[in-house]
Amino acid sequence: MVVSMAETISDARSDAAGDTLTGQFVRNVAAACEGPVAAMGGVVRRTPEVSIAVLDRPFGWLHGATLLRPLTAERVDPVLEQVEHAAAGGAGEVLLWSAWPTPDLRERGWQLHGYPTFLVLPPGGLAGPAPQAEVSEVTDTEGVRVYERIVVEGYPIPELQPYRPGCYLDERILAERRQRMWVAWHEGEPAAIGTLFTEAGIAHLALGVTLPHARRHGLWKALVHERVASASGLPVGVIASDMSRPGLEELGFLSINRFTLWGLSR
Repeated sequence: MVVSMAETISDARSDAAGDTLTGQFVRNVAAACEGPVAAMGGVVRRTPEVSIAVLDRPFGWLHGATLLRPLTAERVDPVLEQVEHAAAGGAGEVLLWSAWPTPDLRERGWQLHGYPTFLVLPPGGLAGPAPQAEVSEVTDTEGVRVYERIVVEGYPIPELQPYRPGCYLDERILAERRQRMWVAWHEGEPAAIGTLFTEAGIAHLALGVTLPHARRHGLWKALVHERVASASGLPVGVIASDMSRPGLEELGFLSINRFTLWGLSR
């Protein structure tokens, strides 16, 4: 049963000064999972080894874990027991993000999802001009509903379809000030979203989705420009699939290393 307030076992955060970009981004990814989940009444737990965030929604982005240090073979069972215990009793997949190679977790029932790339845009801006597009920031409940519907229908998230208000996010997400959300419009209708989460001295392009009929009209690129412009001169990081990576590199992002992504079905 998910409790209504965030639980914090211990705080493994440290100042960004002196850290590597990868280290900063790992702490950002952890906070980007923890913050929205805590704002919406979920469970957040953190030890020096792992950050865990669990919300009672059947979608992996809202319940999972981020490794805060490399996972050694002798620590696999203790660390995964923490994650599996926190996520027990819920529905949907649990994700495990690691900035480092991990031991094989398949014996515990985890499935390897792949090795998405961590890319960084150094301060200084994107290559090329921003496409023409109407973009508005989400600031109220109505905007959250529009953003949420685009994610559910455009990502897509079959387990949350047909879309119902509040099935993914609710208005409590607006209390998490480190997360900002935008909607881009196509032919007068909302058609794409972009998300920025700022923490640990780095801004994170956390989630971007475009509805199928509006793809290849510059909305994705327009939202990248909007978010980078809102990053206050910080380096901007993103975890991208091999499909998205070339477009980001064309905009000036540099590929740093690959994360390891695991999933556990419940």
